Amino acid sequence: PLRAAVLTREAPDAMRCTTWRLAVVGIVMVVATHFWHSIPYVSSYFTDDTAGSPVFLGPVTATAPLHAATGSPAVRRPSAGLAPAATDPGRPGGGGSGPDHMVSTDSGARQSPGALPGGTGGSTRHAGGSCPGRRPYHTVLTATVQIYQQWQCRIMYRHWLKQRALDPAGACTELTGFTRLVASLDAKPDGVEAEVPSIFVNEYGAADLGKFHGYRVINRPYSVVQLMALPAWRERITEEFVLIAETDHILMHPVPNTATLGSPMAYVFNYMGPNPDFESFLHRAWTAGSTLPNRTKPDFRTVQPIGPSPVVIHKADLERVGPVWHATAIALKLDHAAEARLGWVIEMWGYAVASASIGLRHQLFTDFQVEPGALSNERQLDRFLERYWILHYTYQFEYYLDGTPCRPWTIGEYSLDKRHFSAEYPPSPLPEPPARANVAGV
Repeated sequence: PLRAAVLTREAPDAMRCTTWRLAVVGIVMVVATHFWHSIPYVSSYFTDDTAGSPVFLGPVTATAPLHAATGSPAVRRPSAGLAPAATDPGRPGGGGSGPDHMVSTDSGARQSPGALPGGTGGSTRHAGGSCPGRRPYHTVLTATVQIYQQWQCRIMYRHWLKQRALDPAGACTELTGFTRLVASLDAKPDGVEAEVPSIFVNEYGAADLGKFHGYRVINRPYSVVQLMALPAWRERITEEFVLIAETDHILMHPVPNTATLGSPMAYVFNYMGPNPDFESFLHRAWTAGSTLPNRTKPDFRTVQPIGPSPVVIHKADLERVGPVWHATAIALKLDHAAEARLGWVIEMWGYAVASASIGLRHQLFTDFQVEPGALSNERQLDRFLERYWILHYTYQFEYYLDGTPCRPWTIGEYSLDKRHFSAEYPPSPLPEPPARANVAGV
């Protein structure tokens, strides 16, 4: 599903993935990256931070043709790219019904999604009489205007179009709309809206980002709250459900919507969930946005191991949890103990705590997405192309040129890492991965 490579080179044995040399390189890269990303914050101190008006650009609902399925090959292998190829992927067909991992519910019952009933309901404006049980959803891709996220958004949208065209459901696909929700200063467009349907809202300015210690991810709940206050939330995003996605997601299969009102779908993050060491600051943040009704008694044990993405959620549920998510993420970020312990995933914890505080329980899917790397084990790679709905390319692929994975925290002779392209687009064509690279890196 993702074929790319950077930094391939011949090197003498003394230079190959040696820890002390590569540690120096890594430190330099980290410092340089943080300096580069600080430039917008510094420069914005000298600009007008007056909030602008939201801007709507591009069709919110994509217009790629839909096809009835006429075949069912066992495996589909979408290739990465920045734009749909002329001969790709309008052909109908697809590979089965997607992931077949187990679903966990609060009752403890577990069953295969393939066995789940289609259910009833959904938006009749999309479903129609010929698609019974259909629950169409609108993909909302949260983003900023950084080049780093622009190229990721283009790849994500390209694969969304591809998977919609390949959906075995054909014209009854549940993939019915796509919007890139972009946080930018004064809601200014960035040009990508000519290719990807986009809505622009305000991002936090320099003063607020300083208060949040440069934590730009706080714009995700902020942008969602702004979106829900706009006419477009009802008039242009007409589906009853939304899939909240991130820029570094690649859709491997259409996500079958099993969400219902009061029961969203979410991915299980193994580094989230109840932790007694977090009890004090999670409970302090529990009442964030305390003017909202129907809050539960603080109990860290009820916090599910989830984040806000990937999530499929009814719009009414997002309207309930969204403001609390925003307020809780801010409360945790401003809590020194929470910031020290939760780090870069503090906004995810904001969503998990907010959901627990209003009693919103999620269906838990262990294989909703996969987060692979060069060191992925056989269990994660088993049936890789058929098993997962989303590929999240957050981890690195670091290899020797002979295909041997490098140790953690080292940069390989072959290195695939999105962070290499924080200020520029990846080059094209990209070098091939080593012959022995695992299936996720190929």
